[in-house]
Amino acid sequence: MLSWVVAVAVLSSLPATYGVQLALTRHPTPNSATVGRQNDIQRRSGAFSISGVANSLYSAEFSIGQRPFSFVLDTGSSDLWLYRGSNAGEDSSLGLQDGFFNLGIQYGSGSISGEIAFAPFHVGNYTVASQALLDVSVTTGFDALYNGGASGIIGLGFGGPSASVIEGTIFNNQGGSLDGQTVLANIFASDPSGDTFLAFQLNRDDRNSSTPDGTFSINEVPDTFVEAVKTAPITPAVRHEDFGDLPRWLVSVDALVVAGKTVPTRSGYTSAPRGSALGLLDTGTSIALLQPDLVAEIYDSIPGSKLVHNPSLGSIPDIYLVPCTARMSVSFVVGQQNIFIDPRDVVMTLSFPFKGSNKTVCIGAFFSTDSFLLPSFDLQLGDSFLRNAFIVYNYNGNLNFDTSATKMPFVQLVPVTKEITNDTEYLAARQAALANLPPEANLTDPDLIPALLSAAAPLLGIPGDGGSTSAGSGPTAGSPTVSGSAVSRVRCGDAVCVYVGIILGSVLGLVAL
Repeated sequence: MLSWVVAVAVLSSLPATYGVQLALTRHPTPNSATVGRQNDIQRRSGAFSISGVANSLYSAEFSIGQRPFSFVLDTGSSDLWLYRGSNAGEDSSLGLQDGFFNLGIQYGSGSISGEIAFAPFHVGNYTVASQALLDVSVTTGFDALYNGGASGIIGLGFGGPSASVIEGTIFNNQGGSLDGQTVLANIFASDPSGDTFLAFQLNRDDRNSSTPDGTFSINEVPDTFVEAVKTAPITPAVRHEDFGDLPRWLVSVDALVVAGKTVPTRSGYTSAPRGSALGLLDTGTSIALLQPDLVAEIYDSIPGSKLVHNPSLGSIPDIYLVPCTARMSVSFVVGQQNIFIDPRDVVMTLSFPFKGSNKTVCIGAFFSTDSFLLPSFDLQLGDSFLRNAFIVYNYNGNLNFDTSATKMPFVQLVPVTKEITNDTEYLAARQAALANLPPEANLTDPDLIPALLSAAAPLLGIPGDGGSTSAGSGPTAGSPTVSGSAVSRVRCGDAVCVYVGIILGSVLGLVAL
């Protein structure tokens, strides 16, 4: 019988010498805020990149040999890699043993290549004497990540030769050798408690706070959440073997609750439990990708929202412009409970020059999968979702997600965001979130979108003033009414749509696949 039972008593009584809790640091995203492997997510042909909601990924410090490095934490991939710079030479403090196999890995954000090496790995009270990693010598697409202080990625997904490129390479070339096991496999093997779980609390950017950007722990739950985790529902992870998929942290998302209305989800895969949408819980992605009907339900429910529609989906996805202080109420139903999403994760802000001064617009932060190819799941739930819950990823001793095992992996979510129901308090909270930004632009101004194009013309190399586009900039006739509010739908030519993408990407400098 499959079992997801966890001995919750262990969570509050771990041996003092084991378990580790680390403070997290936020880093700017590289050319893509999705750092999963190439087959995890792909843009449709010609689709434009989009900016991450918080424009950052989360990292923690680990030691290779005697030197500390900052690594981005990614539950959507399984490999450890380190980039020491373009002119990195021999460094005896690292204890690297390399020269094994040359290897390249293609990510959504770029690519890396180098040699598989072995080195001592250390975090907290855990030490791995010889950890397989990729010593990267050539890299593209990750400059913003390096400039932010990170030196690579630590994959925290499931292990095994099919999931880990490094482990698979060593396994296939050294007669089934297990020397290439993932960091987590080696850490868990060294812990006599037998526990095999991770826990995350991802905080948002708060310039007025001295608290860490979050916490990451291995086989330990922070005191603040111990009691809540004991009673948190157990949500089974889903292995999608019917499609030859890699083991991933997939869960069933049964519904969304939008402005008080329950919207059931549906999966595109017949084997999905209860027919509900399958969502990937991925710390290595800053944004969230949802099915198009769910995106429409969310933003059509917001009074005054405006859809900038790209008919061909050839340059960027549809983008919603949203009044920044409008009421937004969105929850995801996962594991028999509602995870409410902070309005700061429902929209992102963008400032730009307009009519002689800088203005701010708010843009929908949930994007449609119409413009993205997801391999075998329906929703990509990155940090903009995960910030709203404390989450435990429990491998339950099944590190490779073997469906023939007696115990199956599961997650536990503890909601941390509460909806502000009082209108006055809600408005004050939204105004506080916008306090350091330029005034909000008038979304009904017919010059708004052409002005965006004009501002982006130098970036795009468009001749002339960039504003003379034939694209409509006002509501089309017969604007539909959804959930009681008129939603203006604006069609744009490729130039306008590319501009919006450039603003999101190049101006902010932080974009996501």
